[in-house]
Amino acid sequence: MKRLKQLTASILAVLTLFPALNVSAELQGNERKDLTYSEMQYHEFDESKLKNAADELTEIAEKNISGKEKRVEELINIMFDEYDLQATLYNIRYNDFYTDVTNESIEKELPEIEQNYSEYYDIIFSALNKAYNSDYQDLMFELLDQDIITAITFFHTTDEKYTELSNEESKLVLEYESLNSQEYSVEYKGRSWTADDLYNNPPENEDEYNRISNMIYSKKNKELGEIYLKLIKIRDKIAKLYGYPNYAEYAYESTYMRDYSLDDIDEVYKEVKESFPDLYNKLYNQLSLSLYTTGLANQTYNGEEILDQIEPYFAEIGSEIYENFKYMRKYHLYNIDSLPNKMEAGYTVSLYSYAVPFIFNSPYGNYNDFRTMIHEFGHANVDYTHPTRAIYDNTFGNSLDTLEIHSQGMEALFTEYHDDIFGEKQGKAFTDFTIYSMASSVVEGCLLDEFQRYAYENPDCTLEQLNTKYMELCGEYNIEYSTDVAYSYDWTEISHNYNSPMYYISYATSALSSLDLWIKASDDRESAINTYKSLIDCGAYTPYIESIESCGLRNIFEPGVVSEIAEETELVLKNGTLKSDEEETSVEITEPSEETETANTVISTIKNKAKTKGMAIPMLFSLIVILFVLAIFIMIIILITSIIKHKKNKKQ
Repeated sequence: MKRLKQLTASILAVLTLFPALNVSAELQGNERKDLTYSEMQYHEFDESKLKNAADELTEIAEKNISGKEKRVEELINIMFDEYDLQATLYNIRYNDFYTDVTNESIEKELPEIEQNYSEYYDIIFSALNKAYNSDYQDLMFELLDQDIITAITFFHTTDEKYTELSNEESKLVLEYESLNSQEYSVEYKGRSWTADDLYNNPPENEDEYNRISNMIYSKKNKELGEIYLKLIKIRDKIAKLYGYPNYAEYAYESTYMRDYSLDDIDEVYKEVKESFPDLYNKLYNQLSLSLYTTGLANQTYNGEEILDQIEPYFAEIGSEIYENFKYMRKYHLYNIDSLPNKMEAGYTVSLYSYAVPFIFNSPYGNYNDFRTMIHEFGHANVDYTHPTRAIYDNTFGNSLDTLEIHSQGMEALFTEYHDDIFGEKQGKAFTDFTIYSMASSVVEGCLLDEFQRYAYENPDCTLEQLNTKYMELCGEYNIEYSTDVAYSYDWTEISHNYNSPMYYISYATSALSSLDLWIKASDDRESAINTYKSLIDCGAYTPYIESIESCGLRNIFEPGVVSEIAEETELVLKNGTLKSDEEETSVEITEPSEETETANTVISTIKNKAKTKGMAIPMLFSLIVILFVLAIFIMIIILITSIIKHKKNKKQ
């Protein structure tokens, strides 16, 4: 997950008028400082430098003081640098809170820091607007790209009502994150039970296990669900403040830089319901067995061990990717340790002032952490390659759908190395797990998007109605839950529903495109890697459809494409290629040309060995079958002969 701040309301009008902004590279990020994360200490932000620069720029503009071109440029850079610093400090402080969610002091700080972040944005854009409407307008066009200029011309200060609602929203999200990380307990037959107790020392009676489990998650659902009911009401007010009928439409059009609508995604829901549940459930049932029979589920790993194992393979995808990974390790730009009060989350966040990203993960200590690390580095790599500035991110937002292809696409390409890392059997199980996770992202991404739409389109709904709707949707997407356990409660444990509203569909769209990339890699890996590198160059600001079409991936909004991806995924899982079984056996063997014979000697030898090894077993099997049939035929002849003789003897 790429953790992002929400856009300030002041720019919503601009984004509504220009939904697919193409941000140029003129406003580059900062230089790397080559510091470890521990050297990037949090401290309280001193706003004086930013405010003084804004005041001075405003004075120059309002008085049209001539000859200040160099100073105007310096003041703009100061404001942007200071805004980067404030955003960086905010992200570091959020990391601190997620490292220990019981820290009430930090929990109280964060809403105030976020409010200041919004105020500083207004201060900067107010000064830029004054400069634009002064004799320095031509200079502004020289210093800034067209998209920033457009945002400046449409700027208006943040509505006070929005600020008030946004602060309430932030406090509720922090309250949720703190409660969600706590251990819930219930009393049953004179004993206190937690989820950990239930997992580690379950009762022998299965009915009692289910009863206690339902009691725990019902209690959690009720407490966390009440927070969600408050959130949907606050978000409904925010949407209506800016003229939207509901928050779902507001989020789609104004928050996530999407170039598709709710109507477009309706058709994707339908195709996913028809084509993906069978694949999803088949892989789930298969993995329930293979993860254990191969021993993969019982393996334990620590963070550094995982980094050691995956590091060399990034070089095979791209030298720059490999160098970025080594830089991340050298300066320890990650927190992947297991800690008692750590938030259960995995995300990547930008540290703008240092031109680097930071990866946060609460580890499981098993194979899951391989996937999380590969996924999050997919995000981080783009930040290393194309560092940006906080002013851009807060003005234009990001194309989350594109960002999530960066992460899930990296997972797709990495399946090539699973056998090397885990061994053949465990590698196959981990590849199945990776593809299952993507299929799960498709199904659950659509399901949770529909669920949130229902909530935001019905802001006065009850918790019971939400639980009922969630179970209805689970049925529509054919998610096979046990009827003994009330899974209708588990939506409250998905933090995105609270801190990133309407985000989850980006997992579905990007997973479909990542599966498309994986299918492409099965047929032409070099082409797939080049496609992935083109996606990296799309950066964070190119909308989803524009990104996939420009890089040669299929448009999932065209009828039948979602179904094709589901069918082809199953075929590649079965055969390792898009070719059918019949096509695999019909291979034309040609003699190499003189020019390529020498260069292909080693490859040909390997291929011939592979063919010999592959053909030996089927040929032997065929011979055994022929001998077996012949033996049966001889036995039948002998039996018939003996019967005839027996009848003759009987007549005699």
